[in-house]
Amino acid sequence: MLSKSKIEFDRWNARQGISSWAFRVFQKHNKELTEMYISHLLSKRYTYKSLKQNNAKFKDLAHKHFDFRDNSYSDVFNNLQIWSDNFNKFDNWTNLNAIMAMSANLETYMATIIKLALESDIGVTFNATRKIDGIEIIKN
Repeated sequence: MLSKSKIEFDRWNARQGISSWAFRVFQKHNKELTEMYISHLLSKRYTYKSLKQNNAKFKDLAHKHFDFRDNSYSDVFNNLQIWSDNFNKFDNWTNLNAIMAMSANLETYMATIIKLALESDIGVTFNATRKIDGIEIIKN
């Protein structure tokens, strides 16, 4: 037999604080994007640090410092300067894509949460907040 809940229902106050499903999804995607972006930053720092420790010079051949698994790519970069220039272009592209992805995530969250907020308290549009239960309208 189930026992009766001791928590009273309050339509206008969330039981879990301010966390909504939309916010939890936003946080999940934001965490994934942040982890990928930080991984990129760390790999860049590690690569340049390793090159410095190996006394790499910009005029060195790229295949002297990098393991090209496919030898057909070993001649793509004549020297480390060309590799570095291309890597910096890729880094800039990655930064711009990270900004776009995080902005899109925020935009999706805002579009979702604003729509839910307005639908759940439809009285806001008539300057009568918490007078009309929007969920009841949606259900019927």
